[in-house]
Amino acid sequence: MRVCLNGRTGLVLGIGAEWLCAWEEGYSESDNRVLNPEQDKRSAANLVADWHQMTGPSVTVAAACASANVALAQAKRWIEMGWIEVCLVGACEIVTPLLMGGFDKLRALSRNFDNPTVASRPFDRSRDRFVMAEGGAFFVLESSDHARRRSARAYAEVAGYGASSDAFHIVAPSTEHQHAALAVQHALDDAQINPEDIDYVNAHATSTPIGDSSEANTLRRAFGPAIEKIPVSSTKA
Repeated sequence: MRVCLNGRTGLVLGIGAEWLCAWEEGYSESDNRVLNPEQDKRSAANLVADWHQMTGPSVTVAAACASANVALAQAKRWIEMGWIEVCLVGACEIVTPLLMGGFDKLRALSRNFDNPTVASRPFDRSRDRFVMAEGGAFFVLESSDHARRRSARAYAEVAGYGASSDAFHIVAPSTEHQHAALAVQHALDDAQINPEDIDYVNAHATSTPIGDSSEANTLRRAFGPAIEKIPVSSTKA
């Protein structure tokens, strides 16, 4: 269904491998698209904005597995700043041969091809790395005032967001966990809540020895003794 929206509606799309797909297609067709960006196809964000006639701010963010969270944070800030009242925000991903090959070379992919029930089991002693797949999810994010005016049912609230960087390695987390813990602390501060207020943590959980260990130590550092009573699991599993 096409919906006409005014300039007070924004779009934030989190997607990482969109151009990898285009460039791979170009390589297989023996063109030089990778060297000539003007030959690229229109972006997914551009197509969505065009289809819904969305004339508000529109942007694509690429932050690997955090793309959806960064997209939600961007939309939240736009609404708080008064740029927009409503934002279509979410993420989707495309699995390409180059992407699969890269993670395979990193030895980050599960080898349990014939037994999927034991593949991608984060924090398990017998974990065997993760499984890649395509997927997507989108939300309509709006201010509470705007939602009340249109009698909308609110399913959830984006209470806070935090971000940081350990400036350590392109794929490996730092052994110093204070950098990642700082992102959690920023999110708690932004939401004005304490570790004891948290009911559940959805983990990144790569099912790799170095990734799971780093994340577990980060959660212990960020939440302190409260983590012992907070359930932790992952969508990846």
